[in-house]
Amino acid sequence: MKVMDYLKACRVNMELSQLLSITGVL
Repeated sequence: MKVMDYLKACRVNMELSQLLSITGVL
């Protein structure tokens, strides 16, 4: 597993959790 793939996965994970928290509030 490359470092870039890991960082990209982390960023996608953070964005998904942010979306979930935003939609959870709405």
